[in-house]
Amino acid sequence: YDVKIYNTDHSSQDKDINLRGAFTGHEGYKEMVNNLNHPIWQEIRETIEKYSPDLLGITIVFSATLKSVENIARIAKQHNSKLKVVVGGPHATLAPVETLRSEFFDYLVRGEG
Repeated sequence: YDVKIYNTDHSSQDKDINLRGAFTGHEGYKEMVNNLNHPIWQEIRETIEKYSPDLLGITIVFSATLKSVENIARIAKQHNSKLKVVVGGPHATLAPVETLRSEFFDYLVRGEG
């Protein structure tokens, strides 16, 4: 199997992620997450198109990022409607029924995947 890991949370800056800054910048996050023309979504779209996976696994670390994960799955399924999307992580484990309500997720893994 040819596997690729793409970390959307990676930062090339030489400093740790500041979660306090992430939460105080919530309005900017909401604007970005609701704009599928934002450069981050274009980067993800290009990465998915280039790799063209048959299966996409996404970790939902924080419940607050569920909308972002749905965007990634939506973009992937626009590229390949037969692609299967598997979600996991803390949010999926703690709220599986809510998580699977998304039309963009096919499978969910609870606990350690």
